[in-house]
Amino acid sequence: MSLSAECIQNIFLFLYEDTADLFSCLLVNRFWCQNSVALLWRRPWIPEHSRNQDSASKLIQIYVSCLPEEAKRALIKNGINFRTPSTPLAFDYASFLRDLDYDQMYWSINMSSSYRSESEEETEEETERKSKLVANELCKLFMSKCATFFSLCLATRVDQVDYPFLPSFPNTGNYLSKLREFTCQGDEKAELFIALSQVCKDIHRISVSGTSYSIWTPNYEADTLSLASLIKAQTRLKSLCLYGYQGFLANILNALEYQRHSLESLELRYTDIKSESDCDSLETLSQCENLISLKLHNCSIPPNEKLMHLTKFSRLEEFDYCNEWNPFFALPPNNFWATMLQNTTKTLRRLSLWWIRADQNDGAQIIEYIAENCKNVTYLHLPVLWASEVFKILDSCMLLKTFLFSGEEFDANETLPQLGKYVPRRLRRLAIKDINKDGHNAGWQFTEKSLERFLENCKAPLEVFDLRNCECMTDQHYAVLKRRNIQHII
Repeated sequence: MSLSAECIQNIFLFLYEDTADLFSCLLVNRFWCQNSVALLWRRPWIPEHSRNQDSASKLIQIYVSCLPEEAKRALIKNGINFRTPSTPLAFDYASFLRDLDYDQMYWSINMSSSYRSESEEETEEETERKSKLVANELCKLFMSKCATFFSLCLATRVDQVDYPFLPSFPNTGNYLSKLREFTCQGDEKAELFIALSQVCKDIHRISVSGTSYSIWTPNYEADTLSLASLIKAQTRLKSLCLYGYQGFLANILNALEYQRHSLESLELRYTDIKSESDCDSLETLSQCENLISLKLHNCSIPPNEKLMHLTKFSRLEEFDYCNEWNPFFALPPNNFWATMLQNTTKTLRRLSLWWIRADQNDGAQIIEYIAENCKNVTYLHLPVLWASEVFKILDSCMLLKTFLFSGEEFDANETLPQLGKYVPRRLRRLAIKDINKDGHNAGWQFTEKSLERFLENCKAPLEVFDLRNCECMTDQHYAVLKRRNIQHII
């Protein structure tokens, strides 16, 4: 019995992240090819580290071949003459695009050498001019060919384009009406946010950053107000990530009142919440009753009573707090951690906490709260721990599957074997990292024999034992791990 097209397309969806297997499906037969090609070309730009100049050139050549003749003539008139495939294209590849990463597309165009003159070397300005022209024509192509975009990413090059694919032309809004993910970097985005808010009503994830933001930038407040309008316009926003906002944050956070039933994830990075109005907005934020994930990375938040609003998320499953950027940022007080961890005892599954501990007394009470209240946590990432704290954590958090921490500088030859007896049976990944102290690595020191005794006492089937930063590791240590069939040694 042969599978229907709809059935085989649903099967191929499981291979969405595996482009190599999808490409293999193209070669099975014509039926498989017809039903996998759209999925393979839905997201043509993969992460930069896995691409090269040759693949970038071929990709752009194919898309230029999809351009209408008038657009091709316009490029030729501007000195851009691509070498297109000699045989007709089997499919209208441009119509398959659903996830556009503008920055990655621009990178591919810039890396493509097929349109450059071989007789003379181009200036950087000339290459940039040609790249912009090609990018504009491709955006117009996608705008006319694509039924809908699901994801749109405008990263570092966003301030150098005129948004040719945004709702500024007649009848161009439909292909963005089903946008689900939106990522954007750069300053002066008010016009962009307002345009999207008029067309996009069902975005699930918004990630916005302004790497050069300053509250003294003339358009800074307008950007925050227009972002608030975009947030308000959505019917069920699930995730919001803000990076680098240094003021007027209340404009954005207060808009989350409109998403208090749908918001599940909030991430704030390098964000300043020190003004009185911004601190007041934390109370509005606490109304997001279904928040599951909260991440605060290198944020400046005064440790006052208004911070306690962040402890009211009774359904929180993931909490990530990191302060490695500025050690002068005050750590939330003990009553914050006590309340937060007590309120989430039954729900919290992932806890990541990092700050630079001055000594064992610094934050010792927080470690106590974790041992007392985080018995259902399966993922735990902590800063420097003293040996007694490690024993306490392992003895209390019996459901741990991943445990990562840094070790203070001491001889662990007696401690490590004893530690093996405390490892929870569900643990699959353990990481003991060295710390950088006075310009050199400092952490637990142990021989290969102590490591072997630890593994003998450990009843958990460890899959990953991460000792990559441990200065004491030798070939003999790794041989011990290999004999114990720990395959994924990082």
